[in-house]
Amino acid sequence: MSAYQVLVARRAAKAVAARPRREQQRVRAAIDLLVDVPRPPGCVAMGGEPHAYRVRVGTTELSTRSWTTA
Repeated sequence: MSAYQVLVARRAAKAVAARPRREQQRVRAAIDLLVDVPRPPGCVAMGGEPHAYRVRVGTTELSTRSWTTA
């Protein structure tokens, strides 16, 4: 079982679907990676937001937030 859960907003899913197929595959692969590694290599912390990170995939920017529940 994966340690993390990834939720994709409907608006984001539509934006990815509008991209060329090759870019869609790259974005989906990056999202799948977030399930196992919530802060992959190359991610950048977003200023002013705790637990918020940015991941670039080509021209697409993924904004992520990670938090733990105990």
